[in-house]
Amino acid sequence: MNNVQKFLILLLLIVTDASQSVAEDNQTKALKSVIKKTEPSIVAIIVSHSTRYENRIDPLKPWLLGSYQSNPLSIKPFERDRLDLSDGRNASDHTCGTGIVLSENGLVLTTYHVIEGARKIYLRFSDGTGSYADIHAYDARADLAVLKAQYLASNAIEPIKFTSIDEVTKPTTSEYRFQRGEPIVAIAHPHASGLTDGKVSVSAGIISSVRRRQYDLQPEPIRHGMLYQYRSLIQTDIKTTTGSSGGALVNMSGECIGLVSSLASVSGAESSGGFAIPIDGIYRNIINTLKDGKEVEYGFLGVTPGQLSSNPLRPGLRIGNVSPTMPASIAGLQSGDILTTIDRQPILEIDDLFLHIGGSLADETVELGIYRGNLPIRYLNVRLTKMFHALPTLASVTSKNHFGIQVEYSSILYQQQLGRIAFASDGVLIRDVEKGSSAELALQNYNQSTRWLITHVDNQKVLSPKDYEKSMMSKSTVVLTLKSTIDRSEPSIRITLAQ
Repeated sequence: MNNVQKFLILLLLIVTDASQSVAEDNQTKALKSVIKKTEPSIVAIIVSHSTRYENRIDPLKPWLLGSYQSNPLSIKPFERDRLDLSDGRNASDHTCGTGIVLSENGLVLTTYHVIEGARKIYLRFSDGTGSYADIHAYDARADLAVLKAQYLASNAIEPIKFTSIDEVTKPTTSEYRFQRGEPIVAIAHPHASGLTDGKVSVSAGIISSVRRRQYDLQPEPIRHGMLYQYRSLIQTDIKTTTGSSGGALVNMSGECIGLVSSLASVSGAESSGGFAIPIDGIYRNIINTLKDGKEVEYGFLGVTPGQLSSNPLRPGLRIGNVSPTMPASIAGLQSGDILTTIDRQPILEIDDLFLHIGGSLADETVELGIYRGNLPIRYLNVRLTKMFHALPTLASVTSKNHFGIQVEYSSILYQQQLGRIAFASDGVLIRDVEKGSSAELALQNYNQSTRWLITHVDNQKVLSPKDYEKSMMSKSTVVLTLKSTIDRSEPSIRITLAQ
């Protein structure tokens, strides 16, 4: 090898090293930019389950946890008040997690399992300020909760920017703009690292897979299952640890694409990486509902799944039973039909049915694509009713009480009775009657043990609580038509209510 060849090889190595350094420098700059953009939206959370706090939770308003005032006279010399969550040194005495800022007025999104059973919650923001928090709303089925800071000491917090949802797809679908191999960053407060100064911890990696499920060691019945079980998770190569739950999974544009969940990792069979709840159309609807402080009312179709189709030309899920008077039956769905799409998204396994229907909201209309026999595909529009589940929920904003009556979807009773009582789905179920109200006085001459269905308001048919709310607006007097849900042979009754 002559000197010229040696020089060229040396020059090539120098250029290669320089290119690698430039590439690494660009990656570092991009990562720093993402951190700078996202850090003001990340919140450290400390949760106490202690029963030693003097004020008790109001059973009528369980979302109000209240703040805490330390009493110096009750603390021994050289000791600290371990109930004071604003003191970061107390983190090891309690549980910790992470949240992301949803609004400038102090709404913070986190996972439900972080705040489950909380007696006191404290938020530490990125600028080092903090606040005790109340619960705005939570939904255990989605493992999501929204907290409300009781006060804000500065204007430094910034709502996180969520990734865009593809406008081509319907918002209730579970399509992502992100793909396997895409670089991502997890920003959180593992092991309560940010409780003293609010500074975040950062881990970088890639998306390993999308639409993964949680493999629970002791799964509940599938109709009561969490959304984790229906292949809704993002899997990453980033290991999640205690305190990371509720942190932000962001892309290299600084947009939040998921909420880190260590629960899915702990419960899962795959422990080499981490999991996150996706910020897709399904979860976005749930988050927006919780942000409004309301209960998440999941969709119910009224079918049981059969076997997957064995015909490659007509893939889909065969419908087993169709519940009478429920949305599927009303729309004309029949046992034996092959369900091939929901809102034009393919149904290739049972999980797809539960995710798209159970992830939609009550009163939404979904489009079902079905094959029946040898007929061409047809599309049915179905207005969903509400699914019953036994997992915990909490809402600080409840439906308005009209004349002393609160109502519920009639499908709830049907599911609680496991279909033993078949009644028309038209109408709303009376969930509660306020003592001393106009409604209680009007019903006192009737069998009080009977559960009533309101079928008409002023001779106008009502189909859901939303219809009922609209028909009751600004009325000082109203005539309700009621039907017994215990004895369907009993005639309807009419009662007049006045303010």
